[in-house]
Amino acid sequence: MKVNSSWSRTALAIVAAVAVIAPSMVKAAGPGVTTYAAPRYARIVGPSAVTHATSIGYEAFIAYTDGSSATFSGAPVLFTANKGSFSGATYTAPMSTGLDTLHVQYSNGGFSVFANRVITID
Repeated sequence: MKVNSSWSRTALAIVAAVAVIAPSMVKAAGPGVTTYAAPRYARIVGPSAVTHATSIGYEAFIAYTDGSSATFSGAPVLFTANKGSFSGATYTAPMSTGLDTLHVQYSNGGFSVFANRVITID
């Protein structure tokens, strides 16, 4: 039995298009369907160098698949660090100098984005 390769290529193209487009919008349950843009990427905004044993605020810039963006300095974004510590979006550097890696995680509608940033502790 011979398979029409033109038909199979068309079917494959449709499946690929749906796989690319579908994740960009998330449907929520409830009366009337509400759509939410999925987060596309995250970026940590703040200084690249911090004096040891001091505190400084950071923000998370979130870009969405619909072209919009938002900046958060706390919930719903989770900030963590390898060596220092976070209280909300306020980073406290460790006593020792060197490098530290900051992490941010944001989730919306079942989709999550993450960002890492290496900073210098002076």
